[in-house]
Amino acid sequence: MFSSGPTRKYDEFWVRRELLFEDSGRSHLSDVWINKIRNISSKIRQSLQIPNDYQIAFVNGSATGVMDAIFFNMLGNRPCHVLVNGVFSNRWSDEILNILKIPGKRINEKELCDIDPKRDFIFAFTETANGTKWFDSEVLSRIEGLRVCDATSAVFAENIDWECLDCTGFSFQKALGAEAGIGCIVLSPKAFELIDKQSAKFPVPRFIKLSKKNFEGILPNTPSLLSLNDLQINLDIFLEKGGLSQSILNCKQNRQIVMKYMSEFIDANEYNQKANAVLCLVRKGGTTSKEFIADISLLAESKEIFDIAGHPMSDPCLRIWIGPTISAAYLDEKMSILAKLIESVLANNQ
Repeated sequence: MFSSGPTRKYDEFWVRRELLFEDSGRSHLSDVWINKIRNISSKIRQSLQIPNDYQIAFVNGSATGVMDAIFFNMLGNRPCHVLVNGVFSNRWSDEILNILKIPGKRINEKELCDIDPKRDFIFAFTETANGTKWFDSEVLSRIEGLRVCDATSAVFAENIDWECLDCTGFSFQKALGAEAGIGCIVLSPKAFELIDKQSAKFPVPRFIKLSKKNFEGILPNTPSLLSLNDLQINLDIFLEKGGLSQSILNCKQNRQIVMKYMSEFIDANEYNQKANAVLCLVRKGGTTSKEFIADISLLAESKEIFDIAGHPMSDPCLRIWIGPTISAAYLDEKMSILAKLIESVLANNQ
């Protein structure tokens, strides 16, 4: 089982953890598990308000596995644009343009006005590594090619206009706090029909090869049943606690708590103020060095504040997850402690 970090699980999860082993001795191709997987798909549809004519399937390998499944199975019939604004969109651009060698171009937000609408368009809704967020319904509605979205740090924490998307991939370890062994793919009717109508342009490894039966509860290869049970537990808690609308309110409340304590020491740039589930913070009025982040992170761990250092491939920052699995009371307590730790590090560095 992969880690659900760097997010915290729901407190309610721990009283239900025995359910992790339910039906774990059965085949994923048994009627029991095919029906359970279909039930999980229904709960995802309900949780994320996915239209009924959009299709849902699962692929092993977390978000990386599901995004590769999209790239290998769906792309290559036309050139593409890849919007790059962080570590993961940069990674996807490398796979698409340099490994699969699909004709196309990396672009930034300033170049969106010049894109060719006949091309496929690939982007990350929320950049996990730096907290940037981009979703423009007006731009996406003009795209005639496939609109491909990595929504890993957006799902369960953002309103998503599904009508603007054709191929969406995500995992569950961020705002939902579930294990990361499984990735989810959501296809629009247009994209779903292409599975049978077009042949893949590349040799596709079996574990990410898509067919229509995958959208009926059958995975391409054997999944972790513990991860699927974990996903079902967390989906149940998410819905019991009010679903997407309550989740967004919790995220916004958590953001206010973080900034209440951090604004004196730390800046959040304009992009970072947009994403609901993650807040990336840099030092106010000074250089945010790796040493500064490491010092704070080490002290924080001694107070049971874990994994707040930013992504190692991004610019140094403190990365605070503020999704719905984190209660306001817990966050308030920990941010009070963290503010004092930052104050002590800044004092020692003067």
